[in-house]
Amino acid sequence: MTASVGSSGSLLRRRSLLGYDRATTLRSVALALALTLIGSVLLWTLARGGSQRRLLFFPEFHTQLLVGEVRYLPQRESLADEARLLIAETILGPANHDAVAVVPRSVELLSVHVIGDEAVVNLSRHVLFDATPLPTSRLQRLQGLANTVLYNLRELASVRVLVEGQEPSLEGAPGGRLLLAKSLLR
Repeated sequence: MTASVGSSGSLLRRRSLLGYDRATTLRSVALALALTLIGSVLLWTLARGGSQRRLLFFPEFHTQLLVGEVRYLPQRESLADEARLLIAETILGPANHDAVAVVPRSVELLSVHVIGDEAVVNLSRHVLFDATPLPTSRLQRLQGLANTVLYNLRELASVRVLVEGQEPSLEGAPGGRLLLAKSLLR
């Protein structure tokens, strides 16, 4: 009987050891799968370029001075695509309630081209003729767009703004032409 008790006791020990080993193995496999998943997501994010910290400029509500708002935007492949994304985000307006929109939300971004160190931005007529009351002049609005592009894309030296494919003449613009350069950044 001692032998049977002994064998019964060892049988119980083997089962508990097998149960313990199985649980440990399952935990190890689950941990390995979780780490693989996390690593895959991280590599996928890095491969796509991730996001970049960008600073968008909007007029402050009371002073109308341009203030920066941080946004994390996906990295784009070309300079023109980067400029297009920055302008589209600026058109959406500020998240901060102390700032106001640079341009009316009805403005459409028609095209963006980069020629040398100049971005040529073509906007819909709403940028000049929308009835939305904004506390800034038309020239200040467009300067806000240009500041966002020029500050974030150091490769560019100037932004030329077209409205429906035409160069607008604005009061206060040097020579009546709308070419906003880094030298105007304050």
